[in-house]
Amino acid sequence: MTRTPDALGLLRREHRRLEELLAEAEAGSLATLAGAFRDHVDATEGIFYPAIREAAREHGERGGDGPTLRLLVSGVRQHGELIKLLDGLLVTAATGIEELDRQLRRHLDDEETGVMTVAEDLLNDATLFDLGRRMAERGQVLGAQEELAQTVAPAARAWLRWGLAGTVLLGGLAMARHLARRGRGRGRGPGPDVS
Repeated sequence: MTRTPDALGLLRREHRRLEELLAEAEAGSLATLAGAFRDHVDATEGIFYPAIREAAREHGERGGDGPTLRLLVSGVRQHGELIKLLDGLLVTAATGIEELDRQLRRHLDDEETGVMTVAEDLLNDATLFDLGRRMAERGQVLGAQEELAQTVAPAARAWLRWGLAGTVLLGGLAMARHLARRGRGRGRGPGPDVS
């Protein structure tokens, strides 16, 4: 059984993967980088940062102006800026990739030299391994959701297309049947004489 790395090892491995995807993105594959970065943001902001914030508070750091909390706020801000930049690049067909390269590398460096260093000081090994396990599980769930979306989306589009066509067809048949009954009578004439 393979042991899941601690949160720091997992994040370092994730950072190296993002750097590889950045190199590929420079060759034209931004969508993969965008998805991987969104997964990174989900894991860090959903699991890792909250654990560091809680540990900082337990160690006496209060309010939003403590050094650890400032690092976390900066990380969240960088995540938002990078997502905005990635979304813009996906629309504009990768003009401005140099800015993405600069900002992403700065963010990865800030996380490794700032946030992860603080995490090593504040969190014990058991907590880091637990966070690593939770982050790996979240990554597996996100991967399964993406795989399901890619599998289901074409089927759903086909179902909707055929479902809509079927609805229009059935509606048309029902209207034709209604008009035919109305015209046949059942004790009524063809309708009022408008002349």
